[in-house]
Amino acid sequence: MIGFLKGKVVKLKSNLCLLEANGVGYICLISFQTYLKLKDKSEAFLWTYLQAKEDNLNLFGFFEEEEKEFFLKLISIPGIGPKMSLQILSHYPLEVIKEAISNQDTKKLSTIPGVGKKTAERLVLELKGVLPKEEKETLSIKEEAISALLNLGYNYKVADEVVSKALKEKGETTLEELILFSLKILGK
Repeated sequence: MIGFLKGKVVKLKSNLCLLEANGVGYICLISFQTYLKLKDKSEAFLWTYLQAKEDNLNLFGFFEEEEKEFFLKLISIPGIGPKMSLQILSHYPLEVIKEAISNQDTKKLSTIPGVGKKTAERLVLELKGVLPKEEKETLSIKEEAISALLNLGYNYKVADEVVSKALKEKGETTLEELILFSLKILGK
């Protein structure tokens, strides 16, 4: 089994990364979220999952270990395979997906291409207990802080990056402190 790969990014597309590691080129299927994190990098470290079938092998790559772990939870759900799981992880950042599951927001999950109402309901049913209580609270604070920055005119990507950085630097905090610290990072 291949647990991770570290090497040179030879080719990058929105759904795959060709990574050279020790003279061997590995084609890793990736989510769009991983692509966004890799697009300006010449070197990469990817957590991997190898799917072995009778007729082929598929290697999936993830920028963050948390994304890989969630991918493994998704593929454990009957009827949701690796490619559908990658589609789910591609459409929204992981925090947004987890928040939608925690809030049983099947309407939001149904906006993911290939995920209908029944699949969204199955995702909620199977994964609603996947988040520890503390993580749910942190995600809620994070999403509220992102929402506040969106209301101030920042785009989602900038807001998400700044709030994530603020959470890492600040640790446990209140919503107000998180928003103020995020604005401080932005130079406001």
